[in-house]
Amino acid sequence: MPSRARSRYVVRYRKENAESLAKYMAAYYKKNADRIKADSATRRKEYPELNRAYVNKHRVLKLTLPYVKHETAMPVDGRCPHCRVMMTGKYPASNSPSLDHIIPLSRNGHHVPENTMMICLECNTLKGVRPLSYLLGKIALKDASCGITDNQLV
Repeated sequence: MPSRARSRYVVRYRKENAESLAKYMAAYYKKNADRIKADSATRRKEYPELNRAYVNKHRVLKLTLPYVKHETAMPVDGRCPHCRVMMTGKYPASNSPSLDHIIPLSRNGHHVPENTMMICLECNTLKGVRPLSYLLGKIALKDASCGITDNQLV
């Protein structure tokens, strides 16, 4: 059977037998739950970058937003563009690089190159799901309370 005809057959079969397949999969999962969970935990531990990419992709798709697979480049000087700290740490250090959506996904931002940038984890955590202006205001308040001027930031 050619692959195209086979794939149409599989689609039709799954549609016609959805109920019995769901029962079968539920029973299979119930019988093998411990092994499936252990395999998943091992995979997450061995490949954290793949797990993070998977989680990000499915979070975008769950919100039914456009998803474009891409690599977000680190800033040329290796510093967070907002607080200017060197991003040299490894996760979960506060100076580790973190992918940020300029317009958050929860506010209908898209996972496209124009809407993503690398910032330090501390700034990304502080920003949360708020707009970028919130983060910039918080940093300005923090700098003002420390007596830092714009000339000293570089």
